[in-house]
Amino acid sequence: RFGDTRFADSPLGHGVYHAPDVLANVLLAVGIAELYGRQAGRLGKLGKVGFYLSVIGFASTALLALGIVLAEGVFGISAPALDVVHFLVLPVALGALLFGLALLRAGAFPRGGALLITIAPLALLGTIVGRLETLWLLAGLMVLFGAGWARLGYDISSKNRATRRASRVS
Repeated sequence: RFGDTRFADSPLGHGVYHAPDVLANVLLAVGIAELYGRQAGRLGKLGKVGFYLSVIGFASTALLALGIVLAEGVFGISAPALDVVHFLVLPVALGALLFGLALLRAGAFPRGGALLITIAPLALLGTIVGRLETLWLLAGLMVLFGAGWARLGYDISSKNRATRRASRVS
């Protein structure tokens, strides 16, 4: 049996469960690096700490999830040591919370995305501390977290398009 998930009995094992983590966390690591690169001067120490916690958590999660997918999903080898990936939710949640607070404080983007990447990890940490985790609650919080990052990406993309249009007009 691979892990303690609903996918544990599938032919691909635990790897199926972590396959989406690879691409999602690579995109999050790249996205936060781009966002931080553009706004580093405005985010202060809070943003810097949040950035480093998040980007290290995203990159580590992507690598460990890839290891699980390869070991358990491709080669059929149990790799319980790689399950430390589950603990990476803590630095990612704390980092995103700090980063989101720094974004809100800086006022660099519309508040919607920054609020979601601040509220979702705060709620996640609360459910972990309160031992209230359920599959649906965690999935819902991850959807909110992803929606926050998607909103920030949309805001950046919209700003870039508006800047390009304005430069063509002038």
